[in-house]
Amino acid sequence: MKKNIVWVVVILFFFPSFVFSKVKPSTRIENIKHVEPGRWAFSFQGFGEIPINPTIRDEYRSGFGVATRLGYGFWEGLSVEGEFQYDLLFRENGPTPDQGNKNLWSLSPGLRYTTNILQEDIAWYSFGLTGITFDYTKGNQGKLAVHLGAGTGLDFNLTDKFSIGPIFKYRFFIENDDIHLISMGAAFTYLFD
Repeated sequence: MKKNIVWVVVILFFFPSFVFSKVKPSTRIENIKHVEPGRWAFSFQGFGEIPINPTIRDEYRSGFGVATRLGYGFWEGLSVEGEFQYDLLFRENGPTPDQGNKNLWSLSPGLRYTTNILQEDIAWYSFGLTGITFDYTKGNQGKLAVHLGAGTGLDFNLTDKFSIGPIFKYRFFIENDDIHLISMGAAFTYLFD
């Protein structure tokens, strides 16, 4: 039963247009003004972060992150993007060979799909990212890792060019001690031509 509820929540988060879209199919493309082809978007994002796998949680319990994103809309609702993110996980009193906090510097290309829900001033998006991460922890040699990520969020359009909203990300870092990281925060987006 719990598994079915989890799948319903995942579908609602990552495919909101199937459930919440109230725009008629014939006018839907005309009403998407948030991600028109040929428009650029720049975002600043701030997060609180929680590692969720037990091997990392014994050493690092929480942290924060900041990111910038540059996206280009090339098709109605679909955009390609690049993201740079810095994550700092604070070391706790656990047994660890590392001597300090964990610093993760990530560079990621990805795709984003956005659709309007309920009204034109609210957009719901989902995205996928893959990229490389430089893991620098004091007392430990820096390591390069591959990461995969997925997320969702809402944009509340304050003006034609500026929006703000919550964002949720899950990222998986593939290295010796894999890291599963949940990020929750806010995104501030500026659109330009």
